[in-house]
Amino acid sequence: MRYGYGFSQAKILYLSRLILDKFNEDDGVELFADDNQLIKAIKTGIEDEVKFYDELRQKAEQKILSQKREIHEGNREWELLISKYFTEELDKLDKVSRAPVLTASFS
Repeated sequence: MRYGYGFSQAKILYLSRLILDKFNEDDGVELFADDNQLIKAIKTGIEDEVKFYDELRQKAEQKILSQKREIHEGNREWELLISKYFTEELDKLDKVSRAPVLTASFS
């Protein structure tokens, strides 16, 4: 399986192992699981992030494709718009994450 931004399963596994190696080298980090469990958790986290950004990019691409005139992928205008719309999608999420959260008391 291949993810966006050129990430293959092999590359994600490689990055996961590098991260685990850094944790193991740090005397201030104490790990409470075996290496296989940790690599799996790190790998899942990386995959989730890559999928998340892929989804945002797809939303940005849909905005471009929905415009009245055709904009060709790869040209300067496409690159400017994809950057703009991607940033807008991120900003929307930032506003949602900063929105006040309603809490309920369960007593």
